[in-house]
Amino acid sequence: FFQRCLEQGVTPYVVTKKTVFKWQEGFWTRMKDVYDEHYREKFILAGISAPSKNGELQHLISDAATMQIIRWNDGGFGMASHNYDGDVLSDEIAQVHRSPGFMTSNLIGK
Repeated sequence: FFQRCLEQGVTPYVVTKKTVFKWQEGFWTRMKDVYDEHYREKFILAGISAPSKNGELQHLISDAATMQIIRWNDGGFGMASHNYDGDVLSDEIAQVHRSPGFMTSNLIGK
């Protein structure tokens, strides 16, 4: 995921509902550890990160992520989510666009 975001020049976001589902904390922690150890410096050097976030990996609650996908219609982002949140995201976005909701597992907004 991070390598694809880097190649496409987009900011990576990790989407969870970890504030409600504590079992998702591990997913966030693993993603952040991989990002910090292997990718953070690469994103900083490439000038790719969320505005004024100093290269920190960004987290979005799944409900907020849905609204951001709708707002960010110019792309520039990648989102990784736990399977549950990916299902929720694709269903909500599909409803907005009156689509059956078939979205790939690799959502890169470019």
